[in-house]
Amino acid sequence: MINIFVAIAPVQLLAISSIIKQMPPDSAIVNICFVFYKSDIDFEIPNCTVFKYNTRGLRAYFAAMTQFRKEIKQILNRKEKLAVYIPHPYHLPTNYLLFGIKEKEAYLIPDGILNYYESKITIKSMLAMLVKCALARILGITYTPYTGHLTAFDKRVYSGVYTFNPDGLLTVCGQIRIIRTDKEQFRNDKKICLFLDQDIESLLNKKDSENMRAALYQYLASAQFDEILYKPHPSVKHLTPRTPSLEGKGENSLLISEEGLGSPLSVSGRGWGWGMPIHSTLPAEMLISQYCPTEVISYVSSALINIRDIYPDIACTSVGLNKLLAVNSRIQPLCELFVRKSIRIIEV
Repeated sequence: MINIFVAIAPVQLLAISSIIKQMPPDSAIVNICFVFYKSDIDFEIPNCTVFKYNTRGLRAYFAAMTQFRKEIKQILNRKEKLAVYIPHPYHLPTNYLLFGIKEKEAYLIPDGILNYYESKITIKSMLAMLVKCALARILGITYTPYTGHLTAFDKRVYSGVYTFNPDGLLTVCGQIRIIRTDKEQFRNDKKICLFLDQDIESLLNKKDSENMRAALYQYLASAQFDEILYKPHPSVKHLTPRTPSLEGKGENSLLISEEGLGSPLSVSGRGWGWGMPIHSTLPAEMLISQYCPTEVISYVSSALINIRDIYPDIACTSVGLNKLLAVNSRIQPLCELFVRKSIRIIEV
């Protein structure tokens, strides 16, 4: 038996490592994970052979896909029973594993908020699929365009779905399997905030995204945290928050400006402490025990849901969810889930 996992976002590393831990020990089972990131990944998965591919740039991408094809060919030549675990089949490797290999079991693994709202294939996505078909032919594999939900959960191609949280789960397909995570106990006497950034500019217009960032920065400035930790989104290159530049009121104020790019967040006033960027590609859920925050703040990150489930004593705050709901009514179930999980929502 060979289990093939694919990670294309940090949250899948947490899912995959936890899934493997839940599997009964069996020397006849081989676990293989393919990690496709646009940055180096500093993570190993116990009891699993990991192939890491940095796909930043066209040349690196083709090199990664070529090596992936070779590895998969060697696996198929072993003529063993296969099970594949993927977040969705939109990308080349996951599409080939789901639709190109016929004799296998397939399982859907988490991909953030994608599993909680209607994310349909658009005309733009379909055109991109046609390009992927051409790339696949060049690489010597197949790519199968599809319609419906991005995860293809509605195509009845999965034997089951893995999830951290079945409450509000949209992508139900086959048997629902709960991912159990290790919870490390910690105590923190400081008031520490972990800020999980997101690429909201790709979801909203310039004015709305700036207003959302302004509201979040103002909250950071007024909450009088002893320390602020900043984790950039994997899709964003910058290390500190973007404009607008804001200054909070009072002694414990936070100054966020373009001058701070690539360095610790600038701080004005006394008794506040430095805000430091976290240079890690690990998912936020796996950093909690290391940095021990008392509050986690973001926009619409599914990490807020997972952290509330794993660490119920940590406060979680979402900023500007109403703005996203105004432009995409399909995330209404996600809003309701945030409320049920007692995630504080700051409207903009």
